[in-house]
This record gives sequence, C-alpha cells and structure tokens, in this order.
Amino acid sequence: MVFSSFTFLFFFLPIILVACYVAPFRLRNGIIFLGSLFFYAWGEPVYVLIMLFSTVVDFAHGWLVERYRGTVKSRVALISSILVNLGLLGFFKYSGLVPLPIGISFYTFQTMSYTIDVYRGKVPVQKNIIDFGAYVTMFPQLIAGPIVRYSQIQKELTGRKITIEKLNSGLDDFFIGLGKKVLLANSFGELWKICAGQEQTSILGAWLGILAFALQIYFDFSGYSDMAIGLGKMLGFTFPENFHYPYISKSITEFWRRWHITLGMWFREYVYIPLGGSRRGKLVQLRNILIVWLLTGIWHGAGWNFLIWGLYFAILLMMEKMFLLRLLEKLPGFVAHLYSLLAIIVGWVIFAFDSLIQGVKWLQTMIGFTDVPLFRSADLYYLKSYGILLLIGILASTPLCKRLGDAYLRHPVLQTAGLIAIGVLCFANLAAGTYNPFLYFRF
Repeated sequence: MVFSSFTFLFFFLPIILVACYVAPFRLRNGIIFLGSLFFYAWGEPVYVLIMLFSTVVDFAHGWLVERYRGTVKSRVALISSILVNLGLLGFFKYSGLVPLPIGISFYTFQTMSYTIDVYRGKVPVQKNIIDFGAYVTMFPQLIAGPIVRYSQIQKELTGRKITIEKLNSGLDDFFIGLGKKVLLANSFGELWKICAGQEQTSILGAWLGILAFALQIYFDFSGYSDMAIGLGKMLGFTFPENFHYPYISKSITEFWRRWHITLGMWFREYVYIPLGGSRRGKLVQLRNILIVWLLTGIWHGAGWNFLIWGLYFAILLMMEKMFLLRLLEKLPGFVAHLYSLLAIIVGWVIFAFDSLIQGVKWLQTMIGFTDVPLFRSADLYYLKSYGILLLIGILASTPLCKRLGDAYLRHPVLQTAGLIAIGVLCFANLAAGTYNPFLYFRF
C-alpha cells in the first residue's frame, strides 16, 4: 500500500486516525502496531513474518543486553543482534535468491540501533513488546524512512499528545509531500522514462533525461518523507527532517548533510564515530569516510553501480576534506554551486543505471564523446512540453517557494485553499491512473 493511492487516502488513513483518536491512550500503540502490520501485509503478506521476526529478535536482544549489563553476556547479546540484523539484510538484499521485502533496509537499521543504544545506556530497555512493535512497524516511515532511532520517539511512545495544531501541521506536511510526489516526481519520472528508453540519445536528450531523474528522485523521496513526517504528527510523533534543499549546496559535504539526513546520521552515529571519526588524524578520517561510503553504496543495493556510486562520493568527500573545501570557500558562490551540481548529476548517472556500461555511455553522450547529434526534433518537443514543469521543479527544490508562501500565504484561509488545490490536483492525477512508482521501494 502506498500513500499516493485511494485505498490509503480514503480507507486506511481515516480508519487508523479515528481509531487512534477515540481509543484510550493505553490502546493506541496496539492500534498502530496492528494497523501497521495490515498496511505492510497489504503488499507483502508473506514478508510481514520477517518484520515480526525482526521485532521479536531485537526486543529479546534488548532485554538480554539490559539483563546482563556489565558482563560478557551483554556484549554477546549486542553482537548477536547486529549479526542477525545484518544477516537478515544480507540474505534478502544481496543473495539474489528471493525477492526483496519492501522497507527491510530501513526497519533493520532502526531495530539494530535500538539494541546498540540500549547497550550504550542511551535509552532504557523497552519492556512492552506492543510498544516496541509500534516503533518498529510504524506505517508512516516503515518502508522508505526517514530512519527514526528509538531515542528520538522513546518518550512519545508512552506519553504523546494529539492536538489540533499537530493535526493541522501534519496535514500541511502530508499534502505538500503528496503534491511533490504526484504532481512533480511522477511527471519527471515519465520524462526520464522517455529519455532513457530512446535507442539513440542526443546530447540535449541525455542532459534533459538526467535532469528529470535528479528532480524525480528528489521529489519522490523528499515527498515521501514529508508525508511520513506529516502522518507522524497526526499520530502524535515528531520524526526527524530528512531533506533540507540539497540542490542548493556548494559542496558535496554540504549536499550529504542535506540529502537523506537520517541515513547519514545513522552511519555517522553507528559507524563513522565508533571507527574514530576525525579524532585520530587525517589518514584515519579519510579511511573512515571511505568505509562509510562503501557501506552506503552497498546499503542501496547489490549492483556494481551502487558500489561505484559510493566510491565516487567517497573520493569527492576525501578530496574536500584534504583541500577542495578550502578552495571552494575562496571561489564565488555560483562557481562552488555549479561544481556541486555537476558532481551530483554525474553521481545520479552512476546511480540510475544498473549496467555500468550504460551509465558510461550516458556520460559520454552528455559530454559529446560519442557520435550523436546535439539535439533531435523529439528533444525539442519534450523540452517544450516539460519546460515549464522543469522550471517549477527547479524553483521548488530551493527555499524560494517556501519564502513566497510564507510571505503571501500567511492567512490560514489562503493556506487551506492552497492545500485543497494541491489535493484536488493530486486526486485528479491519481484518478487518471498516471505513472505512480516509488523509487526507494527498491532499496
């Protein structure tokens, strides 16, 4: 079940919200737990057992870590939890023997971080398996993040309030995210599909296609995150921000502080810092960056393109740490921004194609290293057809639209009217059966 579906919007969501609002507080986590299992089982009826297994295993490991705190058994329980989670992730994601359960990359990271934080003494052990199950399976961020660590919602699991203010703010976030997904990401996805499906691509067609992909993946994933954060607010939870205008960055270091923030923070907290971070000298720091980014690439999938993608960004980040950041700070802002955008676009080419050969050919076409025309008549047609939408997408990926909204749509009536308009347009597009994938379901 996806958020941008009539089943979710008109049946599942109203039922779960009403049930949570009218039920006594002590029953709400149980409602979320059961409702989330139903939500997941709607599309993955068999693999819901894997998620339940992960829930029970990490609940038990957390209890063992606390029960034997200060002893070797506690450390053994921690290591066992990590091995089980990584083994689960490795088998389903990298063996190629079975289809990939949706969301496994996200909820295994969440449950693993819980056991680690209990071992570190950062959070108390959860003694109620229903409350823990609600955390693990919570449908808003279950299948594509943001990655919510237990410490971030621990207090809200046992003492949250659902207010009109939170409900209104959650609705705002949800409909803005839905608009990003349905009105922008889906349209850019169609353009990318057209460009990538051509037998022969021109230079203009290659640039047009990868621009469409860059906008699609941003609005698809950030839109999903906005919807998840909004749904969390409606249920009384505060989820962390996952995107903060990454395409305005003036370095790759800044970009990865703005893109998929919760994944970056997870690797920083549980891999980079334990390895020594930047505290043990430049060489160790560079080694740690390389390890983190190879793992980040592998986390996205088993294909060689993801490993190369991770290595590519590791090299850029290491170069920035050694000398490039100091150079960029001396350059005009637009030059640093241009460098970042070009580096990001090259990264998206590597990411987009499962075949490295296809990716290399696409890059060669972009820079004119192959015998292809500058443009074709079809490219001019697509540029004309999607030109305004591309411009809207570029502007919407910056803080400009929010600033304009804050300046001219301050009145609640105008804000409500704007959200209603977005909702109507989204429902019309969904009713028409338009292209409606979620890119991050494959991860």
